Amino acid sequence: MAGNEIHEWLLRHGKLRHVNMTVPEAITAAGSSMRFICEWKSLVYLLALEESLYEQMTETLAEWHQNPPPRRGSDLYVVLIADNRSVLFIFQKDMEKVTLVDSHQHLNHGAMVAQVPGARLEQLCVWYNNVLRNYYGSRPECFELSFLYFKRYEAGEMAAG
Repeated sequence: MAGNEIHEWLLRHGKLRHVNMTVPEAITAAGSSMRFICEWKSLVYLLALEESLYEQMTETLAEWHQNPPPRRGSDLYVVLIADNRSVLFIFQKDMEKVTLVDSHQHLNHGAMVAQVPGARLEQLCVWYNNVLRNYYGSRPECFELSFLYFKRYEAGEMAAG
């Protein structure tokens, strides 16, 4: 089942406390299809996104680099949920790139993908805030960041998992 189908089934069968799911709830609902993805941390901020996204991301990224989980892959995936929208930031350490993927419609246009060198994360955060304000009239006063990674497996472990 795809993510939207899982969500619709849970909604139809009264399994959701709220129409929106947190990332940990979505991972649990997806079951074995998400068995290779690990959530490292999920944080909810009661702060204005516009003023704090970059700071909160960099603080948590520093913690990730100082004390990484064992057997993690080199990439870190961060799901940002704000104002009933979720977008994905992909941190590719080996390539020193950050990619933002927003699969929502943007007026009469489709998905949006942006990529910057890792050192320009602050500009990417400012740019995304401008997109929220200019396209959606949105200025979120709270948001969630969920930090995910793929576990590295030794030979044979993936088949056994």
